[in-house]
Amino acid sequence: MSRVCDLTGKRAMVGNNVS
Repeated sequence: MSRVCDLTGKRAMVGNNVS
């Protein structure tokens, strides 16, 4: 969640990988 959120969260800050 931490690493994926950092990578995907940056390009898709919609909250897909934030949850």
